[in-house]
Amino acid sequence: MAVNDVWEAQVSWQVGSVPTLNVLHFIETGLIVPGAGRTRAQAVAQAIHTGGFMGTMLDFISEEVELLSIYVRALDVDNVIPRLHIVGSAAPNVGAFPGPSCPPQVALIIGTYTTESDPPIFGGRIFVPGVPEGCHQEGVIDAASLSAFQTDADDLPVPFNAVGTDAGELTLAVYSVGVHAAKAVFDCQVRSNLGTHKSRRARPGVS
Repeated sequence: MAVNDVWEAQVSWQVGSVPTLNVLHFIETGLIVPGAGRTRAQAVAQAIHTGGFMGTMLDFISEEVELLSIYVRALDVDNVIPRLHIVGSAAPNVGAFPGPSCPPQVALIIGTYTTESDPPIFGGRIFVPGVPEGCHQEGVIDAASLSAFQTDADDLPVPFNAVGTDAGELTLAVYSVGVHAAKAVFDCQVRSNLGTHKSRRARPGVS
């Protein structure tokens, strides 16, 4: 349990009648210390939900889409019990973008970059389901929506704090399964074309 520990979050959404899943990673850039009677995993899940990060994610997403749960587990750290955080009616819990949602398989693609360099080093992609139907024409995002999405994407790499009685800080990261290492995300860039979000099931304990 230390700074630079890596956490995996499986984020579940309801898009229409179809449940979908995002897998995201975070680095402890400030040691997570849970409040009395709470666990580290509980503190991490709560921070992702209400510490500012998920509020930014919901800005990309149609108001018809619901955030269901966040399942977190520590990677390469022993003796940390995973946590399933059920969102329920606790805000934020629905998308903020007005209008109906695209089909569940359609996704906004955000490229992540891990190094401050010229050009920056590409780290991976975040596929965001539930984007609003009115943001594109034949899969190409309109200029106004793209600008709004990019403004929000600029906030994703910003470290965010634990909430309530918990302490610590988390930062969005890219995790490499092959070398069991993570790097903090430095920059996020929204792609102008929508892509395909593959259907996934939450499988606790499996990356």
